[in-house]
Amino acid sequence: GMDSQRAAEILDEMSPDDAADVLADLPEEKAEELLDLMEPEESNDLRKLLKYPENTAGGIMTTEFAYVNQDLTVTQVLNSLRRMADDVETIYYVYVISKKGDLVGVISLRDLLLAEPKQNVSEMMHTRIIKADVMENQHEVAQKIAKYNLIALPVVEEETKLRGIITVDDAIDIVLPTAWKKRVPRMFVR
Repeated sequence: GMDSQRAAEILDEMSPDDAADVLADLPEEKAEELLDLMEPEESNDLRKLLKYPENTAGGIMTTEFAYVNQDLTVTQVLNSLRRMADDVETIYYVYVISKKGDLVGVISLRDLLLAEPKQNVSEMMHTRIIKADVMENQHEVAQKIAKYNLIALPVVEEETKLRGIITVDDAIDIVLPTAWKKRVPRMFVR
């Protein structure tokens, strides 16, 4: 019932995974109208997310995550993170990609902060990466996040092409029944 321009502005400000959920629940014509009214970059991100089925990793991932090129030094990575801080959902992990866009490693923010400034990120990144395929079932993704105690899980296409991440809060949304989600905040307020 909201004015379309106002709705598009709100969607522009939402995280991509949440905005995609809203659009997926709307009639196709209305969703397309709102996408056309949105900022082009945001609209393109949402169109990519909407191509994945809702119950898959691709359907619940966000495209706002921290990633850097593998040939950067720690100092360059930290400077890059400062520039992208407002545009990413979380910066607990930084994903390292090759020039081709392949996921080649991951490094925690803690490791970056403790590293020598001139050290190359490729020398310190973890290369054994727990990841999900874009078409992997969302329940399997939630189980991986829980099993490995992750804050976020990278999502890839074609084995190595980094497409997004799924955060632990999104995994909790999958496994907690709606009734419990409504009760949880009250359990901690006294």
